[in-house]
Amino acid sequence: MIKNSGAKIADWIIAFVCAIIILVCLLPVINVLARSLSSADALIRGKVLLWPVGFNFDAYSKLLSDPKYTWSLEWTAILTVICASI
Repeated sequence: MIKNSGAKIADWIIAFVCAIIILVCLLPVINVLARSLSSADALIRGKVLLWPVGFNFDAYSKLLSDPKYTWSLEWTAILTVICASI
């Protein structure tokens, strides 16, 4: 199908709007991930935006060493497998 110039412009506008919406949704997630991987000092000084500063995995090691959270992760995986197979 051959598109006229008006349809091509509309496609570009729609693609641009979709890209903006995707960025608006992804940037907060990237920011939270960067903060979770950054050192406390970098967080206090406000140096973290989209890239971690002073990599620190302490929060994840504490989280994964607690049996309550690991059981929750296991239970979530079990339920996902069960519900996906239905």
